[in-house]
Amino acid sequence: MKSFAYFLAAAVLFLTGCGREEYLSPPVVNESAELPLPSTLSRDDFQKTLYQYLGSFRYRELGWKRDKTIRDTGAWLNGRYSGTHPAVRLYYSPEVMDWLVNGRKGELPDGAVIIKEMYEPPAARYEGVADATRPHQWTVMIKDRGGHTPDGWYWSYYDSNPQGQEPPIPQPVDNDLFPFAYPNSDFGIYCVRCHVSAAGEMTFSDLANIEGYPGEPLRYPNDGTWKQNNRPTNDPHPNSREIRELADYLKKLVRQNQAVVNQDWLHTYDQIPLQQREEIQAIPGVTLDHVVSRPDHLFMTSDQCLSCHAGQNPIYAPNYEANMFIQTAQEGIDISPYTEWRWSMMGLAGRDPIFHAQMESEIALLSKLDSPDINPKELQNLCLRCHGSMGQRQFTSDFPGENFTVDQLLVSDRNSPHHIYGALARDGVSCMVCHQIDDSTDILQTETGKFGLRPRDEGGNFQVGGPYQNAVEHPMIAALKARPQREDIVSSAVLCASCHTVKLPVMTNSGKVIEEKYEQATFFEWAASASGGTSAPFLFKSCQDCHMASTHPDTAGKLSFKIANIQDETYPKSFNETALQNRTLPVRPDYRRHNLNGINIFALEMFRQFPDILGVSTSNFMSGVNNGLDQAIRTTHLTAKQESAEIEVLQTQRAGNQLTSTIKITNKVGHRFPSGVGFRRLFVELKVLDAGGAVVWASGRTDSLGILIDENGKRLDSEFHQGGAFQPHFTTVAHGRPVTAQNQAQIYEELLQDSDGSFTTSFLRRITEVKDNRLLPNGYDPTALSTPELQETVKPHGGAAADPDFIDGTGTDTLDYVAQLPPSTAGPLTVEVKLFYQSIPPTYLKERFDTTTGPATRRLHFLGSHLKDTSEFTQWKLEIANDTHQVP
Repeated sequence: MKSFAYFLAAAVLFLTGCGREEYLSPPVVNESAELPLPSTLSRDDFQKTLYQYLGSFRYRELGWKRDKTIRDTGAWLNGRYSGTHPAVRLYYSPEVMDWLVNGRKGELPDGAVIIKEMYEPPAARYEGVADATRPHQWTVMIKDRGGHTPDGWYWSYYDSNPQGQEPPIPQPVDNDLFPFAYPNSDFGIYCVRCHVSAAGEMTFSDLANIEGYPGEPLRYPNDGTWKQNNRPTNDPHPNSREIRELADYLKKLVRQNQAVVNQDWLHTYDQIPLQQREEIQAIPGVTLDHVVSRPDHLFMTSDQCLSCHAGQNPIYAPNYEANMFIQTAQEGIDISPYTEWRWSMMGLAGRDPIFHAQMESEIALLSKLDSPDINPKELQNLCLRCHGSMGQRQFTSDFPGENFTVDQLLVSDRNSPHHIYGALARDGVSCMVCHQIDDSTDILQTETGKFGLRPRDEGGNFQVGGPYQNAVEHPMIAALKARPQREDIVSSAVLCASCHTVKLPVMTNSGKVIEEKYEQATFFEWAASASGGTSAPFLFKSCQDCHMASTHPDTAGKLSFKIANIQDETYPKSFNETALQNRTLPVRPDYRRHNLNGINIFALEMFRQFPDILGVSTSNFMSGVNNGLDQAIRTTHLTAKQESAEIEVLQTQRAGNQLTSTIKITNKVGHRFPSGVGFRRLFVELKVLDAGGAVVWASGRTDSLGILIDENGKRLDSEFHQGGAFQPHFTTVAHGRPVTAQNQAQIYEELLQDSDGSFTTSFLRRITEVKDNRLLPNGYDPTALSTPELQETVKPHGGAAADPDFIDGTGTDTLDYVAQLPPSTAGPLTVEVKLFYQSIPPTYLKERFDTTTGPATRRLHFLGSHLKDTSEFTQWKLEIANDTHQVP
């Protein structure tokens, strides 16, 4: 809050000419803008120059041609305004006028300027007084090919009094400080969403609107209802909306969570003492992740896609139509590709604090070992192929033979030559990764992030793959030099295989690399399942079928939307629009969401509770909602509860004080569960309750940090592998290993040891697989994979490998609990079972803090020590499923 106030106050010093009445007299000269090109100054310096220029009305003094009067940009009917902008009056630099007089032919020169004064609608307010009226809002177009954008324009919005105060406090220059507001002025920002529908040079300008030229300006219906309430019911300009709501937004995001400290956490993970927020290394803010489409770039950042592929809120849309947006009694829900992807762990991969801590641990271990076979920079380059894929790929393309590192991902200086690589990397597994991947079925050639990219077409356009035939090409080509086209791979599991099949070097504790092993093999797990279609019962589902939903819990039936928002035939009519076929988007009855959700609520909660530290903005600029992350957590929670796994009590028998319960767990996903990185785990909690509801026997209960405890509240030795302890795979009585004690628990997990026989969660020291009983998928059949090495990646290890009902291909596991109850335990009894998930279990966290106390590790420690329980998870565990059974 202090930093925002500082920039507001500083802006006043630069914008001192905003109220000067002397520039309201009719101009007598006609000169060019006298503005430097935006690309020749720093971002801040140009914005200061431009805002002062607008506030002083210098363009009026220069005698520029202007519209005949203030005019509307849409109709006013029934108390609502449907303009694409507020009421406006445009001023045109001489270069623009020459182009218009010449029939809008050719290209505008650099330095051409169009200034749009904006007024509270409707234009009828200003009849007879338009020439004596002074605006305080402007939008500006400045032609400048130095910005290297395909559209060739610099776009700007400025408000000299956004808070409506006296004396006015002008809009400050853009900054990269929390809460990371979308920029008001830059190359490659959202304005192209509508202007791409113009028939040339991104402008609808026409001589009929301009003083001294024949023709009638465009006019729209006005039923006079504005006189009744005398206020517009909506503001179609997102910048105005965001500035007006900024104070409320800041209040919502005060760092209240950071005052809550978990003392149990600090006591348990005491390797790092309590830290203050100022000591934590923040990840650079998302406003820095801005890379436009350039001919010398392999990628562009997701903000280039957001303007058209974010949801359209009917409150703000000029046509009042919802698109990729579900109206609710609250804010509404944006289910557009950009918004749902943004809050997936793919969209957050470059900022994931868990990944960064893991990476720092691996770097620390390698640095100590001084391995001759792999060094820390090589490892970072390897891991960032996926987590920072665009930055890594662009960097290694520009600097062959060099390695991309986390330090480069964290570059925040806009003037640094490496700024572009950090911006691309922080954007995670972004739009231009998945939609540019080349079709290849040779997974062994593309695994571990070695995917290929489609080359540009003959016109120099990106070839952007999608699921639809005959996509409308004009908007994307004109705005981004990107041609949409159908590519089968975007609907195939092969698309996901490259980053979800990870093979890493494995080394001894002396630093010698002895082989390469698959650290994660989700794609192979799927391929060896019924979902992969290669084994009975052949229930084929691609990754997209599960992770890109075609429905939403708040709507009935399958979703149907246009896949983008542009100024189409439903918007108010304008001059000089491109042909209808270039701007008419079909409604897609097979619309699929980009929710891409797993069930890592723990990480998502860190982003929700600490957006300032992790560098994200929880406000959606285009649709105007602030609940995108909340909705992602809600969707993730529903996935966990409804689509992940089931647990049920099959039967119970009581003989005196001995109670035997048979439990069945069913995996509902198309791969192992858990899958991906091997440190995630599931565990079963079984409680026996007496007639009064008191627990008389339990297995799998935890303390407040999700650490398993026995009946006396003592943490199990197996939780931190004290003395080499671990929980084996438990089975049924018939198969010889039921759960019989309260310090035993069924945990579905992968356990690994290093070359010295110590348990490890390091990705590089996974020498011995002690246990892997992660739930197998339905139809599990390792012979569906082509080689013994691949078959080995999906096989269980330890006791699970010899458990007949675990490996029978049904995707289920059955186990018995034999409980010795206290004498004279009165019935009836209740057996209550729950299945819990932990993406970062205690042993994983402890090893991070034992290994290093670097900045990424301290960041994770700070987040964990201040993270609050939520309605989705409590005590560091996420409930997946539950069941109860009554025992007479």
